[in-house]
Amino acid sequence: MRKDLHEMQIVEESKYGGSFPRCMVSRSTFELIDLMEKVLRAANDLSGKQVEEYVLTDIQERLQATIPMVLEKYATKTIDAHGKFLQTIPQQTALFHNNCSYLAWWLSNVGNNSNDIVVQIERRDCIITSLLEDRSKRFAQQISNQRSQLMDILKEFDLTDSMVELGPTAYKDPLDVSIYVKHWVKLQQIKMILNASMGKIAEQWAGGKGPLTLHFRAEDVRHLIRALFQNTDRRANVLSTIV
Repeated sequence: MRKDLHEMQIVEESKYGGSFPRCMVSRSTFELIDLMEKVLRAANDLSGKQVEEYVLTDIQERLQATIPMVLEKYATKTIDAHGKFLQTIPQQTALFHNNCSYLAWWLSNVGNNSNDIVVQIERRDCIITSLLEDRSKRFAQQISNQRSQLMDILKEFDLTDSMVELGPTAYKDPLDVSIYVKHWVKLQQIKMILNASMGKIAEQWAGGKGPLTLHFRAEDVRHLIRALFQNTDRRANVLSTIV
């Protein structure tokens, strides 16, 4: 749960019945499922052992009880470990959403067709509901955060656009505005970013040697790109050049 969420792999065909949408899931989620299946198999393998029946039943129940205990803590522990990233990086939120969805799907299917594993997991339906609610809540929070950031940018755009257009008219010589207004060039660059394509922004950054570097940090430019453009492979490629 504390491992990096961004170490991910694609969901392929499952050994369980039914299907899960093709998407990316954190590698740690697959590792957690493998661990839980080992526990369930260990509980099953105890059947037929030369042990008192009540002792055998008690051990099996204790082993199977670890599954709901782990899954009930998954969301909380993951948020505790990665809360800052989940709040600020949309990709992390999307992975958390997929992880919770996949764990809920696994829990609803394990035991149906899983190498003869017999599963008796307490509170199964409640845990599935909780996982789905946790993923939806965090996803909704991220959408709200992105909406707020976009609104801030739009407000800044309106102000910046007006200042860039009207600023030079306040001086006898329009070129004097760059002398008396401290951040005049930065305002012009902000207007450019808000109207430009990703390719144009990357050109202006120019590997850390372009004009944008005079007034913006790489972190600032990446933040603007994330807020202005959809999460695509192209955006990921452009972000990788802003360092």
